[in-house]
Amino acid sequence: MPVIIVVFCCMLLGCFDGCPAWWTAGRRVAKYQNRAYLPRSKPIIGAYLLTQDGLKQVVRSPAGREGSRCEWPELRCCIQSEWNLLKNFSRGRLLYSMKRSELVRPVIMSSGDDHGLPGESYTSASVFGWELQKLWRDGWVCVGRATLLPETGSQRAIDVGGVGVLLVNDSSGRPRAFLNFCRHRGHELVRPGCEVRRSTIWCAYHAWVYRLDGALRNAPRFDIDEADDLGLIPVRCADWGGWLFVNLSGTAPDLQDTVGNLDEILAPYETGSLRTTAVRQYDVAANWKLIVENYLECYHCPSTHPELSRVQRTEGGENFASTGLWLGGFLDLRNSAVSISLDGSGAAWDFPSLDEDRIRQVCYHALLPGLFVTAHHDYLVTHRLEPLDAGRTRVTCEWLFPPELVSAGTDTSYAVDFWDHTNAQDWAACESVQRGVSVPGYVPGPLAPDESGLRAFLRLLAEAYGSDMPLRVPTDVDEGARS
Repeated sequence: MPVIIVVFCCMLLGCFDGCPAWWTAGRRVAKYQNRAYLPRSKPIIGAYLLTQDGLKQVVRSPAGREGSRCEWPELRCCIQSEWNLLKNFSRGRLLYSMKRSELVRPVIMSSGDDHGLPGESYTSASVFGWELQKLWRDGWVCVGRATLLPETGSQRAIDVGGVGVLLVNDSSGRPRAFLNFCRHRGHELVRPGCEVRRSTIWCAYHAWVYRLDGALRNAPRFDIDEADDLGLIPVRCADWGGWLFVNLSGTAPDLQDTVGNLDEILAPYETGSLRTTAVRQYDVAANWKLIVENYLECYHCPSTHPELSRVQRTEGGENFASTGLWLGGFLDLRNSAVSISLDGSGAAWDFPSLDEDRIRQVCYHALLPGLFVTAHHDYLVTHRLEPLDAGRTRVTCEWLFPPELVSAGTDTSYAVDFWDHTNAQDWAACESVQRGVSVPGYVPGPLAPDESGLRAFLRLLAEAYGSDMPLRVPTDVDEGARS
């Protein structure tokens, strides 16, 4: 009996390790699914609140008196009454501490708040490490076009979420992926960033040889019959719409579940047959999430992209209803523009299956975590993200045109010049934001009313942080206005 009383009292005080601090108010707030977390190095008695003045921590001393304590010196701490604590519950703005055994996560606002993420979300190495594992390695990541492996025996070494992966076109023409190391002593099979074409996979260190399906074929001075379990370690690999995807952990749902109805929306563009006419690679000094956020809103377009604003409307569009792990919407071309280019000109050609309304729309799709597909009536442009560290992201941009236009020798520089120029504007803005959120004392501000795509992305992030799980398919994206 005394043990039960002690445990119950600890729960009321919020000091039972693993019990959320909202027990301090004697009220369950489980309905707030997007909870936020603070890292801690020892048990914390009390709760954290997010107020208009910043982050505040409420604690209760052993004697029952309220006091304040902060394990993050840069965050403001103060005394807060139980009444104000209860009021914050009703607004869904409660933050509570995480278990000591869990990985450090940033402070994330709940979905009811129209604010951005705190600076630690974009600068913390611990947060970045958690994201690599949960959002990138545990999910489907686009690694490029299927043309990376043009023929049987094509092999290319890439990096996916900090992990070396070898892509292979096997003897049947099927794309495969393996962890890029030899099963003998770990030597890389192909140097990162390089590509080769061989009938086998060969390790240059001790001359171990593997078949294109990853099975060990020859190991000098070894009895192969005793080495049946020494084949290369496979990685899930699939192609969709002409793009290759890998899932390192092997735990993600089927790729089709991730894609959802994006398959149907992009069907008129026949993405599998498109030809790459240009590739640009950018090293952006900004966190990958800032680049995603920038893509999901056009609130910045009038001031940041004057050229884009002359050929495309910057408001008045709508979001798509997504059934996959993607977010997006469309904005209309201005009446004076033929296509998205610096002067509004473009190819006098439309994808044959596009309906009349879609011909005058620029459609933006972000397949999370890191592939953007922007569709125009005459071409597509894609951005593929590769997080390098908390403040640095590699972005690969490709321009895709129908084979009919490429075969006819159509000059596609109008699209390349425009988006290369627009990319530079975006990267400068994202890098400036990265420097801003790195300033001690940075406090996230409110989102614009029409930044619904961005708001949906932040909600997905909050849910992932709170559940310690990968990103999940959104179920409540606002189909209303987009800007």
